[in-house]
Amino acid sequence: MRAEEVVSEPEDPIAAVTQADPYPYYRRLREAQPLYFDDRLDLWVASSAGIVTTILQHAAGCVRPVTQPVPPALAKTEIGPIYGSLIRMTDGDYQRQMKGVVVAALAQIDYPTLQSTVAEAVALLDLPNQGDLPTVLRATQYRLPAYVVARLLGIETGLCCDIAALVGQFVGAVAAGVSDERIDHGCAATRHLLAMFDAACVVQATGRPNLLVALLHRSTKAGLTPANAMANAIGLLMQTFDAAAGLIGNGFLALARLQDVTSETAWPAFIEEVLRCDAPVQNTRRVIAQEIGIGGQVLKAEDTVLLVLAAANRDPTLNTDPDAFRLDRPDRRIMTFGAGHHVCPGQLIAKTIAAAALRTLWPIWRGRPEVQQVANHVTYRSLPNARVPEFAT
Repeated sequence: MRAEEVVSEPEDPIAAVTQADPYPYYRRLREAQPLYFDDRLDLWVASSAGIVTTILQHAAGCVRPVTQPVPPALAKTEIGPIYGSLIRMTDGDYQRQMKGVVVAALAQIDYPTLQSTVAEAVALLDLPNQGDLPTVLRATQYRLPAYVVARLLGIETGLCCDIAALVGQFVGAVAAGVSDERIDHGCAATRHLLAMFDAACVVQATGRPNLLVALLHRSTKAGLTPANAMANAIGLLMQTFDAAAGLIGNGFLALARLQDVTSETAWPAFIEEVLRCDAPVQNTRRVIAQEIGIGGQVLKAEDTVLLVLAAANRDPTLNTDPDAFRLDRPDRRIMTFGAGHHVCPGQLIAKTIAAAALRTLWPIWRGRPEVQQVANHVTYRSLPNARVPEFAT
């Protein structure tokens, strides 16, 4: 839907994700019914910071139903074993072990290496010269994050330029309710990605930490398999895809509408405030493993809870003056990356990519009439949890 349209109250919190401004609706939810059962969605909805945090950190909150670790449509495909090995999609001892492997491997990438990889990607993709502003933004949203993560994984430069398309096909295949054709495309993309990883293990770039090799090495030491490591390499690409696209897009809109940035030192705070104020990941889900009482309600085993992270970010108990966009916000607290044992391990990568992208593009386009034209005609991708702007020509 277009940002300039006057829209009615969204039907539910999932429909709100693509609204021009879902935040007044989220505020009403948070204030009137911070935890309620939505008959339309057939799940619980949590929107206050306290309840969202409690469920994210509760041992009974699982990311998948215990009896269905992999969606039935994917179970017998090439994607099934990948999905079932992702730390984002699993719980229990395996998840804790593999999460430790991923965190330790990511820790080997120092900040200067990350910055140089992002700078290399910006230069090689020639982002400022991709065409008109919407085309430039689309290339920046999708091609840049995929390129950076692929290079960190050790994939050769010549293969990185097209990797966003493969990741997009994989992400599209694991979405709920997709067609068999999209799943087939995702399976083909999986084969291509695994072949790239095999090559990256053989050819390690001189002087550059190879994240894939680190994942494989640490997985073996932890008693896990190479297949687990390969799956979570795909997972890093997958988790970056929509989230980074949303962060870059929402950041550009914040620059156009809310807050110019002229000081180099202000970019980290700007990115943090975008993450809080217009979160690229608006909600996530948990399946309750055993009956628990919370917020005056009883959640039973196998109940699903939609955790509205974007509403929790603007809870005044978490951040004072929550609806204001403030670079100087004291003690900023953000729910966007989750909490508990499923907190996102790739925060630094996502924030560094987004800051570099906007630092590159904004000085070129600042003050030009195309900026407001694009901002006034933005739509949002039809996604249930990610808020990703689409910029029309």
